[in-house]
Amino acid sequence: MTSKMTKTKTKKTISVDIKLKPVVKEKDEEDSYSCEMTPGKKGGDYTLPLNGKILFLGNSLGRRDLVRFEVVSPWQRHNHMPVLKESEKLCSEIFVFKISPGARLKSNVTLELPYYEADFNYYDLFVKTKDSLGQWVDVDDFQLDNATQRAHFEASYLDTFAVIGRLKIETFDISPAGCIYNAKIAKYTSARFPKKATESAIMCGIQIYPVNHDRLHITKSENQQIFHDFIAISDFFEFKHNGTKLDFKRAVTLKLPVPDYFGDKEQNADEIAVLEKTNKGTWQIIESPIKITRQTLSFDVRQFSRYCIGKCKAQRQKRLEEVLPLIDENNNKIKSELLTFIKFEEKRWRFLTTVTTKPTENKVRKKWKEWGWKEVEKIIEENNNNEEKMFPRSRRAPRYMQQEIKPLSKDLELLEGQTVYFKYTGEVKEVEVKEKRQNLEEDKKDDSERYAENMEKETDEIKDRLGAIGIKKEEKEEEKFEELYLVTSHENSYRHFEIEPLATDEKDMTVKINFHTNDLATQAKRVAKTVVIDITAKMVHDYFYVEPEPEPEAEPEPEPTPEPEIIEPVQSPRSMKFRSFEGNESFMRLTTPKKNVPKIPRESKVMTGRSLMNLAREIEQGLTLAVYLDIPDSSITGIGFDALSNGLNLVDVTYKILLLWKRKIKREEQVDSLAESLRQMGRSDVADILIERHKLNLEITPECFSC
Repeated sequence: MTSKMTKTKTKKTISVDIKLKPVVKEKDEEDSYSCEMTPGKKGGDYTLPLNGKILFLGNSLGRRDLVRFEVVSPWQRHNHMPVLKESEKLCSEIFVFKISPGARLKSNVTLELPYYEADFNYYDLFVKTKDSLGQWVDVDDFQLDNATQRAHFEASYLDTFAVIGRLKIETFDISPAGCIYNAKIAKYTSARFPKKATESAIMCGIQIYPVNHDRLHITKSENQQIFHDFIAISDFFEFKHNGTKLDFKRAVTLKLPVPDYFGDKEQNADEIAVLEKTNKGTWQIIESPIKITRQTLSFDVRQFSRYCIGKCKAQRQKRLEEVLPLIDENNNKIKSELLTFIKFEEKRWRFLTTVTTKPTENKVRKKWKEWGWKEVEKIIEENNNNEEKMFPRSRRAPRYMQQEIKPLSKDLELLEGQTVYFKYTGEVKEVEVKEKRQNLEEDKKDDSERYAENMEKETDEIKDRLGAIGIKKEEKEEEKFEELYLVTSHENSYRHFEIEPLATDEKDMTVKINFHTNDLATQAKRVAKTVVIDITAKMVHDYFYVEPEPEPEAEPEPEPTPEPEIIEPVQSPRSMKFRSFEGNESFMRLTTPKKNVPKIPRESKVMTGRSLMNLAREIEQGLTLAVYLDIPDSSITGIGFDALSNGLNLVDVTYKILLLWKRKIKREEQVDSLAESLRQMGRSDVADILIERHKLNLEITPECFSC
């Protein structure tokens, strides 16, 4: 971890370029990027992971207020995922800021957050953040820099941020006087409103849903019989307004562009048709006459809807009404895959589930297998054969129903941002793992969260008491599921769990993981996949096996006691008489010291160079510790420049800060002062070890922190 510090005289701010190594949650899992900042009253310009930036003005925060920035990792994305609409998709990582409890921004901060590439022909990018109620809202004022792919904006508070891609929509106002509006969202697109088409002024909007031609090719190959007469289709154009009445008094003329891939020649009216989506969700051909040119197509409507232009073989336009529902339904679907991996060690059982797209499936498999995980290949196929339900054995099926029943596709198809629900069952339970605390402020909860938790506990206690006396709630509790999200801009999202057996019985057992998705029409959960993890009795034995304690060594036989030697008595020397000076005043005056000699306190062993180095390896956050040790900013800046010139890491910087502080404080105050500073920065565990080793008069060793 290296830091680059430059000081400008004009702005009187310190610019810090932090290049952080990833903070790894596990050795075999993906990295989580985070950093900490202490702007103080001077403010500063900080570089964030993934090429982001943040600028604090002077007096934005208190001197000791800490700001923590984190890029949400794939295993935590489900806790921060924004709710996406049909026309939205996630175009960046999710960024989380946290500040010290009780601290608040006194002035706006300037943020620059990175985003991924987007198709700006159809999408506009927006910045979203969470408000005080935890709801995702749009940031009003922001700018996009497509050269660096960063979004620039100011924020009055720091919370969770993300960049969202949303389909473009163009709005315009229409009065009863009528007009011709030429849209800018697409070339050759317009709407002509005659006079008195509306009773009052209304606002209209145009939105384009692009056709996914790769997905169209897959749908066409899977339904060749239906697509036999199909040639091509345009994008979907949706017109809407906010009027009280859906129908117009007079017909409105819409003009749509004919795609280039329809051909350069004049279009044949027998091959072209305009289709609209009805309120029931079906597609039908517009009955009004259409006017076709080489580049445009015009038609009249009485009501706004979603339209598209279809091309087929001559005199076969009716076949487009059968094709459009399939294209519309599968246009935004993405072929996905649910993968499950396990890593069972002697004393630790773990499994993870991940959702990814088909093109990246093999890459994800390879990555996890390189990290020592094993894929679970035992899958229970769901019985989706509905033939017996459609055709009872008691009678013959009607002639109009005697058609080939196509088996359901085994490939999982999801929408962008769609939720995958899953739940595991079996004779196992989840192990409550206490993750290593990275910052004290993360563990502290505000009063509202504590109040909500206390209310939930009180509600559970009331339910238990009512159940004990025979009064139970009639409503059935909802089944709880874990969640996964499909995000195409990210390689994969996953969840991992650590489990252990419910009982110590050494027997074979299985763990079933049921994956569910919501039906888009009914929103009912349906099983998408079931995975089985087999656990053998030997694995259970190895998990609970405890090595026996070694037998105590036999005590050695006592050595024979030697016989005492006879020592001859020795004559004592003649005693000498000394002169007494007790009454001599001059002797006492000369030998008695005039001042008391001060006692020099011995240095504590926890303050030795070896102890401070081991302490620096554990803390690492030397710049934060320096603030709590009341070290001047000029000294901190000098240590920073010294670290850059000599190529020192953060451990060396922390060690230098401890040595500088040690020289400027009295010995008898060193231990208490350092312990108090450690507690203020959130490392009470290290402060307790420091006090304990000081009482035992022992040095601090690396083994003190491994317990």
